[in-house]
Amino acid sequence: MEAYCRYKYFSGCILIELALRGRIELERAGMRRKSLLNRKVLVKSAEPCGDVLLDESLKHMRETSDTAPETVQTWIEYLSGETWNPLKLRYQLKVSNLNEK
Repeated sequence: MEAYCRYKYFSGCILIELALRGRIELERAGMRRKSLLNRKVLVKSAEPCGDVLLDESLKHMRETSDTAPETVQTWIEYLSGETWNPLKLRYQLKVSNLNEK
């Protein structure tokens, strides 16, 4: 598996783990029934998880959740480093942290 795919899969797993731990949730589907990838990620609890990668990801999500929450797809791109927006590169998880897991 190519490295960029692995990082995208791992970023998706981080979102799932944060949701299972009750730290994040998706916005309600509403009348238009948005797909999962297009729904916004909302921070439910900013309490640390005790895991370096989860806590770092949650910190980044908390920074944007009040002003302009991002979608699931956008967070997967941010966390994996697949964004073309240079202002969002700070959200990329450190490769050394990903390789440790």
